[in-house]
Amino acid sequence: MDTERWRPPASPEFATVALRFAAMLRAQGANDALVAAAWLAADAEQRGDIGIDLSDVIEDDVRIDGLALLVPVAACLDAVPPDHPLLARDLSTRLYLRRQWAQEIRVATALDARLQAPPRFVSGSAAQTVADASTQVQERAAADALRASLFVLGGGPGTGKTRSIALIRDGFLKLAPNRPVLLAAPTGKAAQRLRESLEAHHVAMGSVTEAPRTGTVHRLLKDRDVLTDAAAVIIDEASMLDLGLLDRLLAALTPETALVLVGDPAQLASVEAGRVLGDLFEALSLRDPDSRNHCLLRHNFRADRALFPLAEAARAGDHDAFAAALDEAPDHVAFYPCHNPAELHDHLSRQVDAARADGKTLNAGVAFLCAHRAGSFGVTGVNAFLEAYWPHGAGPNRPVPILLEASVPELDLWNGDLGELIVQDGIRGFRRGTLFVPEALLPRFAPGYALTVHRAQGSEFASIVLVLPDRASAVLSRELLYTAITRARQRVVILGAPASLETALARPLARSSGLGQRLGSSGPSW
Repeated sequence: MDTERWRPPASPEFATVALRFAAMLRAQGANDALVAAAWLAADAEQRGDIGIDLSDVIEDDVRIDGLALLVPVAACLDAVPPDHPLLARDLSTRLYLRRQWAQEIRVATALDARLQAPPRFVSGSAAQTVADASTQVQERAAADALRASLFVLGGGPGTGKTRSIALIRDGFLKLAPNRPVLLAAPTGKAAQRLRESLEAHHVAMGSVTEAPRTGTVHRLLKDRDVLTDAAAVIIDEASMLDLGLLDRLLAALTPETALVLVGDPAQLASVEAGRVLGDLFEALSLRDPDSRNHCLLRHNFRADRALFPLAEAARAGDHDAFAAALDEAPDHVAFYPCHNPAELHDHLSRQVDAARADGKTLNAGVAFLCAHRAGSFGVTGVNAFLEAYWPHGAGPNRPVPILLEASVPELDLWNGDLGELIVQDGIRGFRRGTLFVPEALLPRFAPGYALTVHRAQGSEFASIVLVLPDRASAVLSRELLYTAITRARQRVVILGAPASLETALARPLARSSGLGQRLGSSGPSW
């Protein structure tokens, strides 16, 4: 068995969780094979997987140095009884924590029921609402969403997802004028961004009605009466939706409430286990390529498409296309090799100077994103350098960028919000756009000069500076690179070791689950 593949994750706390779980079963009298099975299942969850497929290594052994075990993989599978309270074996060679297995079964069953549901009748007025789409693909997607119990809409930045959401919402309001259409996202910051995008869309379309309100999925789940009465629930940034949260949402919805999931399947998945949106797209493509339950928007409407080739090359992991994109648009994309902190600081200072010369403000105009949290090339080190270098005045009244690390929904403050600590009318507080909240009312916050790519999901900036580590790292992937690039509208600068960039392009982020297999094995949808 490939010991590199099965070695515990580099993060000590992750390794400890799996080892402690396995050690607990050993202390309860489990044999070596069952102990190894427990470690495999727990380790898979810590890696972001929903279970683990052992079919490719069924003839190998698994070695767990922390427990001094060497056990055949086949024995691990055979050791799990059908009624084990903590572990489960399913789909022949998949091994699960029983909690994850139960979630996957429930989600697959609920999604399959929605895919099998007959199409909803769409009135002429509702059909006319979606006829205002910009393209035929967008119009068909909106019309199909109105008919379906479950619809999955994907697309990269600039492909018209926000306009599609507005069309779908308006269509459902025509279908059921006395029932609400609820809009939400997995995080508060993503919900805020959705609200801002819909407000901008309303202004651009000359609408006199108030833009719809948005909230988080967690907040939505707290009001079951509203959920029960809803004609439809539309979830944006669904790539950040984890299996457990989707399980709770599906359980709360009635069959009469339509569910629309919208997002970019090429982006980073949730920080929790699973990659629901990616699994759904893959399953629906296999289940029925012409399905009316999903659509991927491909046409890019942005006037400035200079970043599009770079993003597409990152998504595909195409090294040659990525290099060509760097060469063809030097005013919009650049890569500067940095092998040590001194080189990184030199290039960071150049980027700060260039941003200030262009009149760009920190975060609103240019954002500094990192693959890592810690280290000189991570958020900690870059935050420290930028705090010392960025010219923002002196004294206690100088503005300080901060990142909120918890939410206060009542004050419209969300985990991941970026803003400034400033003094306004003699009161020191947090400013985000027109919002101002006194510092005494703020939740926990951290310096906001730099943030991780994960933290940046759901946000958009004029320019980004992406700091990759000074050496190859386990966190690097195509999805991380693509997600960072697609946060920018105008310019992308990448700093870091060439080996890190090569590693990111070469490594797709593969998360394992059985959700796609369960959905793909069902009959075709309507």
